[in-house]
Amino acid sequence: MEAPLSSSNLGGTPSPSLSTAMLSPFCMKQASKNPSLMSSSPLTADVHSPQPPVASMPPEDIRICPTKIFARNARPNMMQEFIHNTMGSIASSCPLHFILFGETPDDHSYLRQCSSPLTANNGEYSLTFADSLTFEKYSACYRCWTPQHPAFEHTFPCKQTDNVQDWWRSMPYFILRVKVIREAVFTTLGLDPNTFKSIKDYSIWLTKRALPPQHPHCSKNFTNLVVLAYTFLRLQTEKALEVPAGGHILDAEAYEGLE
Repeated sequence: MEAPLSSSNLGGTPSPSLSTAMLSPFCMKQASKNPSLMSSSPLTADVHSPQPPVASMPPEDIRICPTKIFARNARPNMMQEFIHNTMGSIASSCPLHFILFGETPDDHSYLRQCSSPLTANNGEYSLTFADSLTFEKYSACYRCWTPQHPAFEHTFPCKQTDNVQDWWRSMPYFILRVKVIREAVFTTLGLDPNTFKSIKDYSIWLTKRALPPQHPHCSKNFTNLVVLAYTFLRLQTEKALEVPAGGHILDAEAYEGLE
């Protein structure tokens, strides 16, 4: 049985309210069902109040409310810098062992060196997800998926970034496929944890710009993947995500096709 997440308020100063004109129809629909989405709120890991179910819609139409993205007065540049600094301190660790078990093994650093069956070529992660993301041109490195933002100090051509590539590819996968992590991250962002009905829809959504075109902070390198990575790493850094004894449990879909 999965251990419950610790429910903690991570504090901070609420961001100013944003004009409803900047919110997408999806965001407004969510807000009409749950008025709290329209208010500024600190980043939290409250998984006890899931959002109401959302109707099936194209992944490109699913948007995170700006008030949730910019909780605690976070802004794109600061968020990208936080990801770069935080990932830099853990990128030499196998992301599977670090995220699922809270461990840093001595015998390998790369996901491809991991003995877990999840890394097999015939599994959902390798076969369906890892190579399926297609980003907008000049929004992320085509090889390692690092956002093309100055904060990451990414050099071109891309060299010696296998460990970074492992993190950018596997981190969003584990966010989706570990129920307690998905609930924490999605609920923090005002999304229903069961928003995505397929791994393909999720892959498409990750590559889209996080903000609508009319928003002043809209940018091709500020994608839903960046927002999810920031939220997960912030919750993990502030110890709002607990690794249960024996490690996290993945959804059954993660093991489909594996022997």
